[in-house]
Amino acid sequence: MTERISQRAQLFTGADNWTSRADDADGIPSIRFSDGPHGLRIERTAGFGFNESHPSTAYPTASLTACSFDRALQKELGEHLAAECIRDGVQVLLGPGINHKRDPRCGRNFEYYSEDPYLSGELGAAYVNGVQSCGVGVSVKHFAGNSREYGRMVEDSIIDERALHELYLAQFERVIRESRPWSVMCAYNRLNGEYCCQNRPLMSLARDRWGFDGVFLSDWGAVADPVKSIRAGLNLEMPGGNHGSAERIIDAVTLQNLDPEVLDESTERIRLLAERTAQPHCEESGNDHEAFALKAAQESAVLMKNNGALPVGTRDMIALIGPFAHDPRIQGTGSSRVNATQQDSLYEVMKEKRAMFSYAPGYTVKNHHPDTALEEQALNLAERASKVIVMAGLPEGDEAEGYDRTGIALPENQNRLIQKLARINKNVIVVLQCGAPVELPWRNEVNAVLCMYLAGCRSGEAAWNLLSGSVNPCGKLAETWPVTLADVPSAECFRESLLQVQYRESIYTGYRYYDASGIEPAFAFGHGCSYTTYEYHDLTVRNEGQKITAAVQVTNTGNREGKEIVQLYVAKDRSQIARCTKELKGFEKVNLKPGETKTVSFQLDERSFSYYDVQKHDWSVEAGQYSILIGASSRDIRCEAVLFLDGTLHPYSMIPSDYLKADTQGSERFSREAFASILGGSIPPVRPAKPFTGNSSVAELSESGMGKLIRKGIAFAQSRLSGKGVSEDMILEAPVRSIFWVSSHATWDTVDAIADVFNGKSTVLKVYRTLRGRN
Repeated sequence: MTERISQRAQLFTGADNWTSRADDADGIPSIRFSDGPHGLRIERTAGFGFNESHPSTAYPTASLTACSFDRALQKELGEHLAAECIRDGVQVLLGPGINHKRDPRCGRNFEYYSEDPYLSGELGAAYVNGVQSCGVGVSVKHFAGNSREYGRMVEDSIIDERALHELYLAQFERVIRESRPWSVMCAYNRLNGEYCCQNRPLMSLARDRWGFDGVFLSDWGAVADPVKSIRAGLNLEMPGGNHGSAERIIDAVTLQNLDPEVLDESTERIRLLAERTAQPHCEESGNDHEAFALKAAQESAVLMKNNGALPVGTRDMIALIGPFAHDPRIQGTGSSRVNATQQDSLYEVMKEKRAMFSYAPGYTVKNHHPDTALEEQALNLAERASKVIVMAGLPEGDEAEGYDRTGIALPENQNRLIQKLARINKNVIVVLQCGAPVELPWRNEVNAVLCMYLAGCRSGEAAWNLLSGSVNPCGKLAETWPVTLADVPSAECFRESLLQVQYRESIYTGYRYYDASGIEPAFAFGHGCSYTTYEYHDLTVRNEGQKITAAVQVTNTGNREGKEIVQLYVAKDRSQIARCTKELKGFEKVNLKPGETKTVSFQLDERSFSYYDVQKHDWSVEAGQYSILIGASSRDIRCEAVLFLDGTLHPYSMIPSDYLKADTQGSERFSREAFASILGGSIPPVRPAKPFTGNSSVAELSESGMGKLIRKGIAFAQSRLSGKGVSEDMILEAPVRSIFWVSSHATWDTVDAIADVFNGKSTVLKVYRTLRGRN
């Protein structure tokens, strides 16, 4: 075997946890990667889990910044992140996360933008443009169909072709076409039967149809088979190490099971990434990152409700309630968790601003149980106060990377306290800190609700500026907030199986579902209040062949300057096929002084009116009448116009027009039978537990005769691992090949040998013999 093949096979696997390998002979330097969708996370130590990192700025998470509907703000965020990367010698930032928000229980939703692929794509593209304009690369993630944490490394996402293209791939396509990211991260899961890291149709679609010319790298530990992966189009397996991937690739070339040209092409992709990131050029001087974090939080926070309690006045005596007032939740937990250089709190800021207030915790975050003594203290303050500010939200352990929520309720002690406070004070204001929607059973009882999501290191000052009125709220919800979990379209099929998740709701997710089903949400997609009012009028639509322009006049009819997010939706009138009631196809944020009027314009193209035709395997426009809807939210349409378009007279969709209905028992909105029909006749079976392979979960192994021994091994592993945030369930849901995280001596031969032991074909001694560096 030539030295050239060996060198290029080595380049497929990283050098360590965070760097690629260098090839000095071929002039390819090492590339350094780092976590950082909303803040740079450079680990101080190696090891399994989420380890302590170097200090950096904690910006608001994507769940909040998406509510800005602001491309310029996302680009500026990218520039700030790039400046910190340059300062610390990072060439590629692992972000943004643009996964579709299918269900509010996903533990990692705080890292993602929206339930709408157009919004996610536009914001993601702006973020990428900001980072890469400074010569720092990004890795857009997680490609694709990764919408839950439960079983994420072993589950198979079963998605029908139309929903896959319209909801789960559309944002990746938009980002790739608009901003040309230098790398894309393939997800852990299988997609319709094949692991994403070895899914040739998935990667070929991005390269051949969308024009992606960058590096496909794996999520950390996502490679199930290095030969299949590089053959399918993966260029880099991370994390790195000496676990035998290169040897398997070399063997495959030797046996003529792998074309050596595949190695050459992959090497050139790595070389191009190294060249692109070789000369970063942001100026660090003058970058006040914490000031931008404050700006981003203020531009994004959503005033969900206000019946007059806000803004608070200088003469208001305030009762400030809740532990989050002292110790706020500013970010999520997992690989994106930042070691913040600074962090404020609402309590500190109110004290600094000399607001008139008294504080009581009211509840504890240590458990969900009401505490009568804490409640009484808070109620006594509330009785004497003119206004009550309650800091509420999800405790840190309730949502995180690695596991999902089992429900969407706030802790019982918070809900009970808020309801009691609302009975004795008419001016209760709730400030929410959480990474995703929660049920708000008291929403009609309180006066105001300010949603901060996870607002970063300056969350306290941002909240006070909004509450006090020095800043006018302008954010709008990038996802629907349901009344209850039962209203969520994926409620019944989100967690049915560890090994498979059926996306039975198809194209009906988020506001698309709530519109089609007639279910009233607690707060609609695109909703947000202001301290001023806006009027929309004089909508015009011009069809000039290849370009359609819509323009509307927006007037600030209040007495305060503010920013309004104007949204454009497209609806197909009397469609012959199943279509969503309307879809977001444009948005603009406009600043208006009192009495000022501005024209807001939108450019629409053919894609704005298209659906995905599974017969043609391409996008298609149905001929007929369309409505252009301009609104302040998906449920607050202010202006409407119609136009007629040429297109196909015979649209095709496997989704029947009456797909949205309960099954024969009335227990499910989307029956398995109906879902099978749109898949082509049957749902793929869940893979059998036996024979065991390297992709078998530890949970499956634990059901064997060695189950007790495995449980003891998990307890031992947890006790010795340096990483934080790794639970027993996360280890049980991991595949056998995750042993690479635990032992630097393990190889692919070790993984195969472990499987053989559990299949009764080998002994533990053989496992020992496969370990590199054994004594």
